[in-house]
Amino acid sequence: MTPARRLAPRISAALLALAFTGACADEQNYLLVELTPQAPATAAHVKILKGTTLVNAFCVSLSGDTTGSFVLERDTDEPADAPVTIEVRGYSTILGQDSAAAGKTFTCPSSVPGDFTGEAQVINTGFCDGASRALRFVVGASCSTTCGAQETCGAGISTGGTACLAGSCCRRSITDACTLENVP
Repeated sequence: MTPARRLAPRISAALLALAFTGACADEQNYLLVELTPQAPATAAHVKILKGTTLVNAFCVSLSGDTTGSFVLERDTDEPADAPVTIEVRGYSTILGQDSAAAGKTFTCPSSVPGDFTGEAQVINTGFCDGASRALRFVVGASCSTTCGAQETCGAGISTGGTACLAGSCCRRSITDACTLENVP
């Protein structure tokens, strides 16, 4: 299996297994990434990178209170703390989103427009060895102050260890993924 395939989003079966059991029977590590929309964002463009290599890119349709989510599975050949970068950009609309129900992925257009809502949200993290954790992005979040170079707006965890809120600047790099919330 290629690295791109291992980090590809596993949306349906893996998500249901996590939701019902809270853990995975095969002891691999998972990261549930939740995308909560904040107006005017109704779609998200997501990129998954290992180092500087783009592993996967996709779009998610978002609407009102309907969140989108996807699951990343750790490559068993990699240490749990091997970093992965998740970049999310919120859009008011993206061509093709009408073809997907809220919370579902769809194929991004070949050129995603540069006019996006809020700020690009970038989180660098690893996995929590032997456990599944959740990471939340408030898509389209806007902070009243400019976040520092090592911070992102509305994603990740705060310095106090809680989920980042929509208008908060939080750490861009999560060195210990075990500090993330347990999968609900």
